Amino acid sequence: MSKDQPLVTVYITNFNYGAFIEEAINSVLNQSYRNIELLIIDDGSSDNSKTVIDQYASIDGVHAIFQINQGLAKTNNVALSLAKGSHIVRLDADDRFHNNAIANLLAGFSSTAVAMVFGNWNVVDEEGAFLYSYKRHDFQKDVTLLDSPAHGACTMFRTDYLQLVGGYDEDLLCQDGYELWFRIIDKFEVKNIDEIIFDYRRHGNNVTGNKDNILSTRARILQKVAAEKSRQKKSTFCFIPIRGSNIDSRSRPFQRLGGKYIVDHVLEGVIAAKIFSAVVVSTPDQHLIDYLQKTYGSDINV
Repeated sequence: MSKDQPLVTVYITNFNYGAFIEEAINSVLNQSYRNIELLIIDDGSSDNSKTVIDQYASIDGVHAIFQINQGLAKTNNVALSLAKGSHIVRLDADDRFHNNAIANLLAGFSSTAVAMVFGNWNVVDEEGAFLYSYKRHDFQKDVTLLDSPAHGACTMFRTDYLQLVGGYDEDLLCQDGYELWFRIIDKFEVKNIDEIIFDYRRHGNNVTGNKDNILSTRARILQKVAAEKSRQKKSTFCFIPIRGSNIDSRSRPFQRLGGKYIVDHVLEGVIAAKIFSAVVVSTPDQHLIDYLQKTYGSDINV
């Protein structure tokens, strides 16, 4: 391997994914790009994971770490503290890289201003059969509002930049990539590439299957971001687009829930949060416009 090719740290986080981790490990070892160190971090598994991981522990460049359960965010920071590579990327133990994943991600670092690079992915079922592809918008041409965070896994970072922003927030049990996104874009550029990087395996034990947990965590993250912007004397606006039932029958702002319209639940909740400089409602529905003006017209922040 040529010395001018940077060392990349790939780390696999595992908790009771013994049924899948062998495929994940092999997808790293079979990369077309070879200058890789692989950290396999088992976070206190109770299944057969250790038996599988031990089979790879003697391979040059592979390091197995067994720890008591600490959770994903802390495990990410363990990897960050151990990483020797100039670039670092996580692969979850139930997913798998495509053969050119590392080479394609590295190619995305077109300047020193770019801190993170991410791509597209396939969604597969528990057995690994293809379901559909998930393609990101082009962040260099089509995206001006950076409200589409990269996937937490299989996104490559410059290691020192990730350390500079403080690594991962250990108070979070999920959505680590969502929270980190806001800290990264505050200081650096991000880039996506139009390549399928990995297969995301959908099965019954996925963390992402708990929608309530995801949404509540995202709400906490957004509150934290808004509070920080306020501290920096920056205005934070809340935009609420509503199609309205006259435009789209699926949009039901005037459906009652607990004796109150849904639109009122939303607006009252946003106003009560007291973290937004202004709340902007956008709708083509004249009936809804009339109602909002009558109900909230005296509120200078709406």
